[in-house]
Amino acid sequence: MSWNYRIMEDGKDNKWYSIREVFYNGKGQERAFTEIPIAPIGETPEELIDVLKMMLDNAEKTKSQILKSDIKCIGWE
Repeated sequence: MSWNYRIMEDGKDNKWYSIREVFYNGKGQERAFTEIPIAPIGETPEELIDVLKMMLDNAEKTKSQILKSDIKCIGWE
């Protein structure tokens, strides 16, 4: 199983965007995602900064593939 941070579009009439953790099966297909947006946290200021950098890096790499919160995720294979 792998995962990354992704931009997710929420709302129908009033759209907004958040960062979620998205989990993938062995074939790289979306399996699940966090129900609520992810807030960056760390045990030290340095770790917090590392998490923020990872979120930004993942978001920039996948910004052309924004997910919608109503996507259907497939089961584990």
